[in-house]
Amino acid sequence: MKYKTFAALADESNSGWVWLWETDELKSRKIVKIVHNGHPVFCECRTIDANFTNQYNKPPRVPIPITAKNTLIISKWYRDALGGIKTEDDVPLTIAPAKIPIWRAVRAAAHHPDFMVRLATYLGVIGVWSGLCSLIASFLVIFAVSPRMIWPVSILGLGVMGFAACRPVRM
Repeated sequence: MKYKTFAALADESNSGWVWLWETDELKSRKIVKIVHNGHPVFCECRTIDANFTNQYNKPPRVPIPITAKNTLIISKWYRDALGGIKTEDDVPLTIAPAKIPIWRAVRAAAHHPDFMVRLATYLGVIGVWSGLCSLIASFLVIFAVSPRMIWPVSILGLGVMGFAACRPVRM
């Protein structure tokens, strides 16, 4: 579907959400996956309503049409991550709710515009990975299983999953 894109408000330029009109599947505060030309971005979806349009449409801003349900308010960070889309253009985007609960939250945090949120996500994933590796090592000792096979495979598997969850956006 083609969306008419508009710039986010200045005080929301570092927020981890985009603004859309609510649909049956795109409700407020859901994490969505936006794809443009093979560039995926995970972020939170907020609902455009009368209060938002009153605030947004104050001069000298370009007003968003209240009747156009294909409007997307998006910050520069996410526009650049989607391949450098321009504002006030009709852009073909695929926007769908993200499906896997914990995975979508980690992906949205890894794509957040705020560096501290991304850093906390990376450190959290590393902490979970090291904790699970330690837990696996302790069970190997208890059950007298040879760690030569299971230990490297476990570390590698958990590391690959953590790395995949924390892939940054392509700029």
